[in-house]
Amino acid sequence: DAAKCSLPSVLPWPDPPGNSAPFDVPVPEASAEQLGKFLAFRGVALPATEAARREAAAREAVSYMAELFDRKHNDWCYRHYALREKGLAFPYRAPFMDDWNFYGETSAHLRPVGNGQVIFALHHTVEGLLLPLLYFSSGDASFFYLALYADMGVEAYDILALLWRRATGADHTLTRHHPSVDAVLVPHHLFAICYELIGLMAGPLLSKTFMLHVVASAHLSGVFILAAIVLHQTPAQAWPRFLYRF
Repeated sequence: DAAKCSLPSVLPWPDPPGNSAPFDVPVPEASAEQLGKFLAFRGVALPATEAARREAAAREAVSYMAELFDRKHNDWCYRHYALREKGLAFPYRAPFMDDWNFYGETSAHLRPVGNGQVIFALHHTVEGLLLPLLYFSSGDASFFYLALYADMGVEAYDILALLWRRATGADHTLTRHHPSVDAVLVPHHLFAICYELIGLMAGPLLSKTFMLHVVASAHLSGVFILAAIVLHQTPAQAWPRFLYRF
């Protein structure tokens, strides 16, 4: 909806670390000169009618805001995880122009990241919560083995996908995080596999109930962490007190 979009009054738009500022010229109020300058900045030919110009400017404003946040997000990930710089301002994108179209306003790069967090949260929910609860309620050991083998399979797949991305550049990872985050994900995956291997190899020497209590608590915390990541890509980013609960 072009009526809900805004254009930047300054080109290029200043986007310092931390919170991004929203564009400040509503598309319906933009002058012909502002529309022309912005579309030229974006490399878009000027449409013939005024309505088409405003529609094109609105689409380009959404794309431009997404590109700005992409750069900010990737820069923060690299500096935080790869360079290990301290005291960096966490990147927050500007409020969505249309809250009901937040997915459409998310960049083509960050959409798979959000989708990946949802998939990984479902994995945590099934293997870390649902299957342990089925074991606790039924006592059927098959749920114990299914939970551990399934979790090891997911973790092993993601490690292989991370290595494949390093070698080829093709990203088939579950989370689609910035490559700098591999320094956190690989140890996480390896620890989970090793812990669950111990549980499987120990047999009766290690309590299945204890193992699944540890697995369930770790996966539950993972669900909340992933939920926070996803919510930061939705209009909920404007509710800091709510997000603080995570």
